Order: sequence, then structure tokens, then C-alpha cells
Amino acid sequence: MEFRRIVWPGGFSLEIPEQWTSSEEEGVVICYDPECGVGAVQVSLFARTPSGAVTRRQAQDVTLRFAANRSWSLLEDDISEVEAASGIITQFEYEDIEQGSYWRVVHVLSSTRMALLTYTCALEDVSVEGELAGHLLSSFAWEQRLS
Repeated sequence: MEFRRIVWPGGFSLEIPEQWTSSEEEGVVICYDPECGVGAVQVSLFARTPSGAVTRRQAQDVTLRFAANRSWSLLEDDISEVEAASGIITQFEYEDIEQGSYWRVVHVLSSTRMALLTYTCALEDVSVEGELAGHLLSSFAWEQRLS
């Protein structure tokens, strides 16, 4: 599969398959395969206030709040966490049985900003793009802010 890197100037870049499309709607970047895709990647960016060094506890709290706001039952042990050049990255997967949907949720927290990346599809379609979604989400990189 051939990939291309899309860049949102001053924001982020992400690798998506050649046949996928990307657009921005109300501050959310959406990427998907318009021909035969079953899910979509969404990316939202936020300024962190106050800015400063990110702790693992802060990153985990952001992730737990995201799940709680959706009434999802998520434990700290369900969250994977790594430190990378882009900041602290948390990730979890959730099967919303009631809605019939699968979610992979990633938060990237740096000293001044935060990104929320999600991939979602119908539960029965997880095996179709699940591995691809992991590649897309892991290809996220911050872009320098424009002056």
C-alpha cells in the first residue's frame, strides 16, 4: 500500500493511504477512504493552558476524562502510555457495544498543545482497517507553528 504525508501547516502531519481523502470540518481533520473505507480518522488540536511540562499523571487524566465524558468504563490499566519526541502519548481501544462501534483513541500532549486522534468504525468492521488505523495514528507528528 502506498502512503502520502498530509500536512496541516502549523499543526501536524499524518501518513494516509494514497486513495484516502482528508478534509477539515469545524476544526476537525477527517481522513477516510471514500471508495471502500469502513472507518475514519479524526484529528483535533488544542492549546494547553497553562502550558508547561507534561506529567504522566496529567496525560492519563486527560484520557480518563475523555472516556468518562462518553460514559465509557475505562481503567488506568487499559491505557498504554509512552514518552516520545512529540510528548507523552496515551492510547486505548474501546468497544461500544451499545452503539455498535469500535474506537481507538490517542492523546498526544506536548508542553504547549494537545492532539486528540481517533479512529472509529462499526464493531463488525474492526478487522478491515484496524491494523491500518494503527499505522495512521502512529504516523502523527507535530509541525512547527507558523510565525
